[in-house]
Amino acid sequence: MSAQQKKGILAAGIAVADVIARPFRDLPEPGSLGLIDEIGLYSGGCAANTALSLARLGIPVDVLACVGCDEFGDFIARTLERGGVGTSAVVRVGEYQTSSTVVLVSEDGERSFLHCTGANGAMRPEQFPDQLLARYGILHMGGALLLPGFDGQPMASVLARARALGLATVLDTAYDRTGRWMQTLGFCLPHVDVLMAGRNEAAGLTGAGDPDGMADDFLARGVGRVAIKLGGEGCLLKSPGERHRLPAFDLPVVDTTGAGDAFAAGFLAGMHAGLGLRECGLLGCACGGRCVGYLGAASFPIERNWLRQRLQGLGEFAPLL
Repeated sequence: MSAQQKKGILAAGIAVADVIARPFRDLPEPGSLGLIDEIGLYSGGCAANTALSLARLGIPVDVLACVGCDEFGDFIARTLERGGVGTSAVVRVGEYQTSSTVVLVSEDGERSFLHCTGANGAMRPEQFPDQLLARYGILHMGGALLLPGFDGQPMASVLARARALGLATVLDTAYDRTGRWMQTLGFCLPHVDVLMAGRNEAAGLTGAGDPDGMADDFLARGVGRVAIKLGGEGCLLKSPGERHRLPAFDLPVVDTTGAGDAFAAGFLAGMHAGLGLRECGLLGCACGGRCVGYLGAASFPIERNWLRQRLQGLGEFAPLL
């Protein structure tokens, strides 16, 4: 058993209170009223979403994120704890409000976001001391490019220290509204064992028009393995010696919020179990497909029996399932 399997996962990055409204059709005129079917409050953000899904897969996981001393912060901490996620590394910052997002879900499950960065802007390298990092086998950084006080060289320094301590490093990107893209993220890539990015994020970072070109660009910059998330088209996985194009699971779509984070959780669970690149990707696609059938980023069930049915005949998954 590897060091990564013996120890748990530290999911660091953004934690967000998501206010989800569906089905969204169009904005009402100023001063008027529009009616929808549902409004709900959910825990969101790449770090929190991924951690909650990992916990349901039985993987030991803690979150390192910054939240405010407010009701949204209380809600996120309470949701993580109830979900079996360790919260001892969650940082409370009184000078910020907890990050929050209004998520407008269309009738076909696609989303539009109104986002407040809030406490996610308070993350700093000193919140990652060596004695904390050394407890884990994998460091997952979720939400890169949405951490304005930490993106770029500060994040690169933490990733480098984590690798020096023997952790596997995984980086999952968000969309960069500043337009700086690789000017910010490029510092981190030589210290990343696995890079995950959605198609739009990967295109913005690399300028490439196809997933293979995107993956090749990341590999040329020093990344060990790449997972390009392609939504309903599945994913592309690539390393210097492997290439796998995997289809998405054909499942009903209610809300695609958090599907990329669910993919990340499945992939990380595979890493923790010592599975290969293709098997990690298959597990990621299964979890992502399960997520889109439910409202909210991390409220979907992940039953072992369901995964066994989806992944039947693949003996590589026996250590996990």
